[in-house]
Amino acid sequence: MKASFIEVKGVQAIDVPELFRKNAIEYCTIECVDWPDVYAYAPETRFAIAHNDEALFLHFRTAEEGLRAFVTEDNGQVWTDACVETFFAPDGDDRYYNLECNCIGRLLLGFGTGRYDRIPSTQENLAKILRWASLGSEGLGEVGGKTEWEVALVVPLTVFTYHDIRSLRGVHSKVNFYKCGGSGPLEHYLSWNRIKTDTPDFHRPEFFGEIEFE
Repeated sequence: MKASFIEVKGVQAIDVPELFRKNAIEYCTIECVDWPDVYAYAPETRFAIAHNDEALFLHFRTAEEGLRAFVTEDNGQVWTDACVETFFAPDGDDRYYNLECNCIGRLLLGFGTGRYDRIPSTQENLAKILRWASLGSEGLGEVGGKTEWEVALVVPLTVFTYHDIRSLRGVHSKVNFYKCGGSGPLEHYLSWNRIKTDTPDFHRPEFFGEIEFE
């Protein structure tokens, strides 16, 4: 996968979808159903990623049945809601950041080498990440029927506090993208790069895919 460089400054999160359209940024699909015997539901989900010298730009689009949006604070259990996630290993090793965003733009960010040694980001750091959610920012509870939703993020490189990233141009890293809903009747766990484990576990950097920042 390649992440295009866009020569732009002062981008707001709400502007990301149009920015991507104007620059013909390619969208990818999160469609790997890694545990079909138990979690077969697969809502259609697409994402795109680009960058400038200051930030990552992310845009997710999805549609799902039985949407949930209970978590209204950053660093909460956003994965239990309708959620999209980006796991990013800047150096291509086992140290990675997990950036998780529910459908109303609440965020969780951690760093470490596995599921059980995560160092949570501070609220001050998370506040630097600009976010836009098509469903707004208020809790929705449970929503029946099919709901289409989008989230866009502008993630300053400075929020990756355990690395001194001045620019990503020319960098090769590892990454994986996920769609999940960890509660409710249609619990699901989808990945962009396939995960080969017996049970759901997104915290497996050995299954991350490659990303090249142009």
